[in-house]
Amino acid sequence: MYPLPRNEDERLMALRALRILDTPPEEQFDAVCRTARRLFDLPIALVSLVDKDRQWFKARCGLDVDGTPRELAFCNYTILADDVFVVEDAALDERFRANALVTGRPHIRFYAGAPLVMAPGLRAGTLCVIGTEPRAFTAADREALTDLARVVVAHLQVHRARVASDDETARRRVNEALIASQKAELERCERELRERGSLLTTTLENMDQGLMMVDSEGVIQVHNRRACELLGLPPALLEGRPAFETVHRHQIASDEFARAEPFFNRPTVRPEELLCGGHYERERPDGTRLEVRSVMLEGGGVVRTYTDVTAARRNEAALRESERRYRTLAAALPHKIWVTDPDGNALFYNERMTAYHGPLGTGIAERAALIHPDDARRIKAVKRRAFTKGVPFDVEGRLRRIDGAWRWHKLVMIPMRREGSDEIVEWLGTSLDIEEIYSDRHRLQETSDLLLLAQEAAGAGVWDLDLKAGLARHCAKTCRMHGIEPPEGGWAVLDRDQWAALLHPDDVPAAVEQLRQAVAGGGLYKAEFRVRRPDTEGGGWRWIAGYARVVCDEAGEPARLVGLNFDITERRHAEEALRASEAQLRASEERLAMALDATNDGLWDWNVVTGDVWLSERWYAMLGYDPGEIRPHVDAWSALVHPDDIDAVMRPLTDHLKGLTPIYQCEHRVRHRDGSWRWILDRGKVVARDGAGRAIRAVGTHTDITDRKEAERRVEHAASHDSLTDLPNRALFRHRLNQQLAESRRTGASVALLYLDLDRFKTVNDTLGHLAGDALLRETARRMAGALRLEDTLARLGGDEFAVLQAGDASPARTRALAERLVEAVSEPFGVAGRSVSVGLSVGIALSPGDGTDADELFKNADLALYRAKMAGRNTYRFYEPAMDEAQQERQALELDLRQALARGEFALHYQPLLDLASGRISGCEALVRWHHRTRGMIPPGAFIALAEETRLIVPLGEWVLREACREAATWSEPMRISVNVSAVQFRQPGLVQGVMSALAASGLPPERLELEITETVLIHEGEALKTLHQLRGLGVRIALDDFGTGYSSLSYLRRFPFDKIKIDRSFVKEIDNPDTAAIVRAMVGLGSRLGIAITAEGVETQAQLDQVRAEGCTEAQGYLISRPGPAREVLGPLERMMRAG
Repeated sequence: MYPLPRNEDERLMALRALRILDTPPEEQFDAVCRTARRLFDLPIALVSLVDKDRQWFKARCGLDVDGTPRELAFCNYTILADDVFVVEDAALDERFRANALVTGRPHIRFYAGAPLVMAPGLRAGTLCVIGTEPRAFTAADREALTDLARVVVAHLQVHRARVASDDETARRRVNEALIASQKAELERCERELRERGSLLTTTLENMDQGLMMVDSEGVIQVHNRRACELLGLPPALLEGRPAFETVHRHQIASDEFARAEPFFNRPTVRPEELLCGGHYERERPDGTRLEVRSVMLEGGGVVRTYTDVTAARRNEAALRESERRYRTLAAALPHKIWVTDPDGNALFYNERMTAYHGPLGTGIAERAALIHPDDARRIKAVKRRAFTKGVPFDVEGRLRRIDGAWRWHKLVMIPMRREGSDEIVEWLGTSLDIEEIYSDRHRLQETSDLLLLAQEAAGAGVWDLDLKAGLARHCAKTCRMHGIEPPEGGWAVLDRDQWAALLHPDDVPAAVEQLRQAVAGGGLYKAEFRVRRPDTEGGGWRWIAGYARVVCDEAGEPARLVGLNFDITERRHAEEALRASEAQLRASEERLAMALDATNDGLWDWNVVTGDVWLSERWYAMLGYDPGEIRPHVDAWSALVHPDDIDAVMRPLTDHLKGLTPIYQCEHRVRHRDGSWRWILDRGKVVARDGAGRAIRAVGTHTDITDRKEAERRVEHAASHDSLTDLPNRALFRHRLNQQLAESRRTGASVALLYLDLDRFKTVNDTLGHLAGDALLRETARRMAGALRLEDTLARLGGDEFAVLQAGDASPARTRALAERLVEAVSEPFGVAGRSVSVGLSVGIALSPGDGTDADELFKNADLALYRAKMAGRNTYRFYEPAMDEAQQERQALELDLRQALARGEFALHYQPLLDLASGRISGCEALVRWHHRTRGMIPPGAFIALAEETRLIVPLGEWVLREACREAATWSEPMRISVNVSAVQFRQPGLVQGVMSALAASGLPPERLELEITETVLIHEGEALKTLHQLRGLGVRIALDDFGTGYSSLSYLRRFPFDKIKIDRSFVKEIDNPDTAAIVRAMVGLGSRLGIAITAEGVETQAQLDQVRAEGCTEAQGYLISRPGPAREVLGPLERMMRAG
């Protein structure tokens, strides 16, 4: 129920006294509505008069109805007081959120109304503005709306006065005076309204849309800055209210309509043709897409808005493409697919659904009619339970095809939930025709029934072993074969222990082993064994032959054995009788043959029944015993067999004694009299059996194969271990890694791979020699092994690369601790070749399964992490991160660009001057290469020099730098030296001296003006390097040692080659204010002075540093204080002018 003013009756009387309800529209009221809508930039403005049971609109803009029932009127609250009533968001206001004008058209979200106060306490209605989006309403807005309401009140009062004048002529003068007074009030309000025009201007300039208002004469009266931006117009063009045609011609001249319809490029188009375009979109030359809307004004003219809809149209296109892909997928599947809302109403069918079942409506009943009547109740019950619980379900049932045939289907429905909540918004359903599968199932059952009949006719017993459960089902006949009474159902279920208990103890191991081999090989199971049968004469044993074939599951893994049993007792008895008749004759012949064949072997003859054994003298001597020293019994022999080999001996021996193999042969260890273990080859054969087939005598030999086994062990060890460190090699490491990964896939445990690389090993190896390098590798391996647990694997992969496989379920914390132990173990100095050597260890870590599930992927990612560890300063560790792949790709892209940069001419030389501290003149310049990448811009040397050296691209790049530097220096007016850096990689390539000679000859530069700067790494290969340096000195070229003081061999190099200059590394200059550092610099200067070598201080950036290096005796200085590197014309021009002036 809506609220009522306390004086509602009096208010209604005053309203009706106006006699304005249901009167025709009047321009003055309509004008106020238009003004309000434009002023507040809202779609709807109304003059609403609140009657007893309705609100009636005297004037309206943006709404196509004359009024509404009063219970829907927001104005019921406005007329309760004289203040402006505001609802900023109706959807959040309890009073209005269920209002039909909010939930339906016009979808009100914002409302502001000012009461039309006709007299104190009497409010006839409201002037209100309405929006479809929430918004705020400021105090200034409220004041402006109140002013407009006063205008309406004035017009109402004018109306009332006019009506009163028609009825009461005598009061005309009074009414005229009142009208005059109200007109004055109207003029004041309109004057105030004009003064508030600045608010409109502010609003226009802050709109995200461009706006332009053109009058009926085609003159632009109003525009905002956003219109200039979106149309690419210079603001000056719109100053002074130009004609729209002028702007249009400017747009044509600037190709604004290059991507628009040809119509826009007609310079003679009339303004009204362009301005009355209604609503359209066009594309600007820069690809921006504009939405243009035009609203005609009464009396002529138009208001046009421009909106940038580029992103919106791009998103819409992406959404359409995504929907197209999913619809294509749905059409391509063999399934029928449909989507319903939570109530079951269909929202989507794929084409296969309608092609299979025919046209379908959206209701549940039409789909339910497709289900076979015999299946409908069952399927409905499953669906109801799933829908109640909100869980997926699947069920099989018959559905009607379009031709009327009933076919079996697999039906699946899955709930689709709103993202971030449990609310089900849709159900996805699929159905698949399984008629053929269902038919095959029934045919298989019929075939199985026929097979059972055949087995019964053949006298075979059937059994079925479930390998995973370890349970076997035995039919009634198999039960009776095993001497047990079949249960009531006809099938007995026995586990392996229960089944083994029915067998003869001697036959159990062989039967079990045959079963294991069949499962492992996936082939046929065949075994013969004895079972006790109470119904056999004397309660004896009967022989059973079992046959079975392995059945695999869908994954190809053995799942079941299905087999038959046959009673073969009579056959076995016949075979044993035959063997017994031949045994005695064969015994002596075989014994003699074995003795002759094994002259150098130990012979044995075993009475299987009694256990007595005859052993030859050679047998005793082979094991260090005297004849007769060991009791001649099989138990004494068994006591000599190594405990770990007992099973390996007994399995083949038992098989042979049972007649499963033609001979017995086994390799195993036996204890020598001195306590050592000797490997022997044990061979033998049963030469006699009793009537039951049991072995009663066997003969054989023992051959000592200890030397052969030791040789095999050494070969096997060498094949899987590193010869230098005796650590596992790459092949063995990879084998163990694959084993642990397979185990992790089964258990879900994590696997940690640590890729290790020694830092600075190459320097030590090249400096001290390979023998020292080998010693360092062995000691490093020993230290790292000490940091591991016994179950961890440390391997040498080659060179100075190692790897660790951490055992157990790895975690980042455990692996981090291991990496820290390894780094710490290698960080301590090593004593090698009488020298103290320090190296470091960089570690890259990859964890499975997160960083990879196979060996190749883990190695690749661990290698990326190792590379990142080395880039981080070495002697540390890094875990693999997915971003490293991106960094590697970036590095590969940079390498490709680097290979093309020389051909494209992207390299340039910058020059940094060197200052002679004695004369204060520039003595020379150092050439520094810079790379201006065509898309990435300037790339600093630190980002590509190391890559160029690694890929050997530094060789052609260095040759170009040398030629270009010589060419440039030859053009200088002053005979200054040019310094060029030469990489160690260039020194290792033949042709460096010839390249220098060629550059000097081509440029005409005197050799004494060329100075080549090298680092200590050049001198690692001392012999060849010194030979090349002397050849260069022979040309007259100067040689400088760069970054002096950063290596441990710096001083020794000064004795091996007479350098022209040494350049003190910038790290010393940076800290020269430290007394200790200053002392080191002083010592370097003193050494250079004694050797006649010039001293240059690098990295001088402050005046204090310059004063200090001059005071310490340096001869030259270089750094930002003197000059930053730059192109020759920018650096040398000012310096030459300064030198000429000085």
